[in-house]
Amino acid sequence: MRTLPILLLAALAAPALADDHSLRTAGYPGGWPGGYPGGPGTPLPTAAVAPAQVSGRLSLVNQSGGSVMVSVAGQPAVPLAPMASLQTAAPAGTADVKVTYQQFGRTWTLGTFRPEIRPDRPATVLIPPERTARVQIANRAGRPLTLYVNDRPLLDLRADEVRIISQSAGTAALSLRLGREVNSPVVAAATLDLRPFAEHTLTAEAPKTADLIVQNPFPMPIEVVCDRGIVRTIAPMSSITYAAIPTGTFHLTARRITDEYIDDMQIPVLPWTANTWAADPPDKGLLTLDNNHPGAVRVYVDGRSSASIAPDQERRLNLPIGWHQITVRDDNGRTLQDRWVEVTAFDLGVLAFGRSYPMPVPVQAVPVAGSGCAMPR
Repeated sequence: MRTLPILLLAALAAPALADDHSLRTAGYPGGWPGGYPGGPGTPLPTAAVAPAQVSGRLSLVNQSGGSVMVSVAGQPAVPLAPMASLQTAAPAGTADVKVTYQQFGRTWTLGTFRPEIRPDRPATVLIPPERTARVQIANRAGRPLTLYVNDRPLLDLRADEVRIISQSAGTAALSLRLGREVNSPVVAAATLDLRPFAEHTLTAEAPKTADLIVQNPFPMPIEVVCDRGIVRTIAPMSSITYAAIPTGTFHLTARRITDEYIDDMQIPVLPWTANTWAADPPDKGLLTLDNNHPGAVRVYVDGRSSASIAPDQERRLNLPIGWHQITVRDDNGRTLQDRWVEVTAFDLGVLAFGRSYPMPVPVQAVPVAGSGCAMPR
């Protein structure tokens, strides 16, 4: 006799429970969108209210145009797909509904709503369309830049700064420039169709190339050879430009046009920089020995044998700048010339000896255009 009342009460309660569950999962066959934890058919956490407290129903409709997260009365947020809806039970009174979404790894609030929950009438929240679009601006150029929107300066960015800006949806011309003047050089630009929920990005990178100016401060022409083997000649007291070479290091060697080494350097080529290099003055000069003797001679510089010169031939020595003792002897060891001469960087010294010169002759100081060498008087 006691079994019948218990079964009767269970049968009466079953429709109410089934009805409550169907309301909490309406519009989502198989469970909540996105696979809400708990599996198909799991109720919205906000509906986890004791039956005695449930006194009204809340309907949420997502008209925002994107996927959002919905939290009711501080409960864990659940996903809601575009144009989807859900229903949940809620206690009577004012309910706090917060709608957010994820963009650029951050959480943005689309809106907060406070519907009135009444037992006699379901409450509905229509999540409105999002009107704001966002763009991530990244300054990787290595120097401060100004962001322009539709040719108007909007904000300044420090080097390596990343900002997220909000703009009205629609087409916008964005550019990053080197200053606030209208004619400032443009580093990066794009015309974007700005849409809510889309992740638009404008990034400025440092230039991959730069110019290098090489100066010749000498009163003689020189040659410069880059690490790619290209040879260029620079006139006296002038310069040349290596245009749009890759940033990084650039090796240059400076030499006389007669091929004697002057200077070299690994030059850092940096973006946004007036890259300039000038060779240091040579630490050696040239001395030409002219053998007019009928036989071969041997030349000694500062007491050391340096060269052998055939009859009626000449030999050019590349000597350290300063004074040197030059001794010339024939095959019999007879001294034809023995004197001190000064070698300088930019004069060409000539020392002649032999049958045309029975007596030692003065060293000639003969500046020669293009030789880059000299020997002073």
